[in-house]
Amino acid sequence: GSLIGLVIILVLVVCWIVFSSSGLTKVAEKAIDKYSPARAKIDDVDLTLVGSYPFLGFRLNGLVVYDDMEASPYDTLAAVDEFTVTVDFKTLYKEKKIILTNLFISGVAANLYTAADGSSNLDVFGTSEEEEEPKDDESSMDIYADLQKISVKDINASYKDLSSGIDA
Repeated sequence: GSLIGLVIILVLVVCWIVFSSSGLTKVAEKAIDKYSPARAKIDDVDLTLVGSYPFLGFRLNGLVVYDDMEASPYDTLAAVDEFTVTVDFKTLYKEKKIILTNLFISGVAANLYTAADGSSNLDVFGTSEEEEEPKDDESSMDIYADLQKISVKDINASYKDLSSGIDA
C-alpha cells in the first residue's frame, strides 16, 4: 500500500515539474525562438482544460511581438494579453503530431506601420518564395491546423502608412 502511495506521489511530482508554468514557459519560449520570424516574449504559460475540453489548452499570458523595423515609430508590433491554443491530446500522445484545434485571442494591441518606401513592419513575417529547408530532427513534431473555432476579442489597432498618408 505504501509503495503505491510513493509511486503516485513520485508521478505527481514529475507531472508538476514537467507541466508547471515555468516549465511550460521555457518550452514555449524555445518554440517561439524556433518558429517565429519576429522577436517575441511571453510572461508565462498555463496548461488548461477549462474552456477547451476535450482538447488540451495552452494559454500564453503577456505575449509581446517586438517591432524591430528601424524606421518604425513603434517598439511593439503586437501585444496580446491572452493567447490560447488547443491541441488534440489523443493525436499528440498516439501519433506524435501536434494538431491545433482552437484559437482564442483576447486583449490585442497592434501597431502597423508602412514607411514611405513601401516597407512595412509586417515584412518580418516574410513574402519570400524561398523557404528554408526543414532540418531532420527526430525530436521535433509536425504542427498541423484543424481549427474548429477562432475567437478574437478586444482589439485595438493603429495603422500609419507614410506612402499613402493614412494615420488611423
